[in-house]
Amino acid sequence: MSEKRTDITPETSVIDVISRYRETEKIFKRLEAETGACICCQGLFDTLRESAARFGFDLNAILREIRAVIANSEKVKKTDQDRGMP
Repeated sequence: MSEKRTDITPETSVIDVISRYRETEKIFKRLEAETGACICCQGLFDTLRESAARFGFDLNAILREIRAVIANSEKVKKTDQDRGMP
Protein backbone atom coordinates (compact mmCIF):
# COMPACT_ATOMS: atom_id res chain seq x y z
CA MET A 1 0.00 0.00 0.00
CA SER A 2 1.46 3.34 -0.98
CA GLU A 3 1.99 6.17 1.50
CA LYS A 4 -0.12 8.58 -0.54
CA ARG A 5 -3.04 6.18 -0.57
CA THR A 6 -3.17 6.05 3.21
CA ASP A 7 -2.69 9.72 3.99
CA ILE A 8 -6.37 10.57 3.47
CA THR A 9 -8.18 10.27 6.79
CA PRO A 10 -11.52 11.48 8.17
CA GLU A 11 -9.62 14.50 9.51
CA THR A 12 -8.29 15.54 6.09
CA SER A 13 -10.02 18.65 4.76
CA VAL A 14 -11.91 18.62 1.49
CA ILE A 15 -9.59 21.29 0.09
CA ASP A 16 -6.52 19.21 0.99
CA VAL A 17 -7.94 16.14 -0.76
CA ILE A 18 -8.78 18.05 -3.93
CA SER A 19 -5.56 20.08 -4.02
CA ARG A 20 -3.35 17.01 -3.58
CA TYR A 21 -5.41 14.70 -5.77
CA ARG A 22 -7.21 16.77 -8.39
CA GLU A 23 -8.85 13.67 -9.85
CA THR A 24 -10.96 13.33 -6.66
CA GLU A 25 -12.91 16.51 -7.45
CA LYS A 26 -15.37 14.42 -9.48
CA ILE A 27 -16.35 12.59 -6.29
CA PHE A 28 -17.30 15.83 -4.57
CA LYS A 29 -19.15 17.06 -7.66
CA ARG A 30 -21.20 13.86 -7.66
CA LEU A 31 -21.91 14.29 -3.94
CA GLU A 32 -23.11 17.82 -4.65
CA ALA A 33 -25.67 16.43 -7.09
CA GLU A 34 -26.73 13.77 -4.56
CA THR A 35 -26.95 16.09 -1.54
CA GLY A 36 -28.16 19.25 -3.27
CA ALA A 37 -25.39 21.24 -1.56
CA CYS A 38 -22.21 22.69 -3.02
CA ILE A 39 -19.65 20.85 -0.90
CA CYS A 40 -16.79 22.55 -2.74
CA CYS A 41 -18.36 25.93 -1.82
CA GLN A 42 -19.94 25.43 1.59
CA GLY A 43 -17.68 22.71 2.96
CA LEU A 44 -14.34 23.25 1.27
CA PHE A 45 -12.51 23.84 4.55
CA ASP A 46 -14.39 21.16 6.52
CA THR A 47 -12.77 17.83 7.28
CA LEU A 48 -14.22 14.83 5.51
CA ARG A 49 -15.81 13.81 8.83
CA GLU A 50 -17.40 17.25 9.26
CA SER A 51 -18.62 17.27 5.67
CA ALA A 52 -20.17 13.83 6.00
CA ALA A 53 -22.06 14.92 9.12
CA ARG A 54 -23.04 18.26 7.62
CA PHE A 55 -24.15 17.04 4.19
CA GLY A 56 -25.31 13.52 5.09
CA PHE A 57 -23.07 11.24 3.06
CA ASP A 58 -21.43 7.98 4.15
CA LEU A 59 -17.91 8.84 5.36
CA ASN A 60 -16.48 5.33 5.04
CA ALA A 61 -17.85 4.88 1.53
CA ILE A 62 -16.36 8.20 0.42
CA LEU A 63 -12.99 7.37 1.99
CA ARG A 64 -12.94 4.08 0.08
CA GLU A 65 -13.90 5.86 -3.14
CA ILE A 66 -11.26 8.58 -2.69
CA ARG A 67 -8.57 6.00 -1.98
CA ALA A 68 -9.61 3.92 -5.00
CA VAL A 69 -9.44 6.96 -7.31
CA ILE A 70 -5.99 7.85 -5.93
CA ALA A 71 -4.72 4.27 -6.27
CA ASN A 72 -5.98 4.07 -9.86
CA SER A 73 -4.38 7.41 -10.71
CA GLU A 74 -1.06 6.27 -9.25
CA LYS A 75 -1.29 3.03 -11.24
CA VAL A 76 -1.86 4.99 -14.47
CA LYS A 77 1.06 7.31 -13.68
CA LYS A 78 3.32 4.31 -13.01
CA THR A 79 2.27 2.67 -16.29
CA ASP A 80 2.93 5.91 -18.17
CA GLN A 81 6.36 6.20 -16.54
CA ASP A 82 7.16 2.60 -17.47
CA ARG A 83 6.34 3.51 -21.07
CA GLY A 84 8.66 6.51 -20.90
CA MET A 85 5.87 9.06 -20.84
CA PRO A 86 6.13 12.08 -18.51
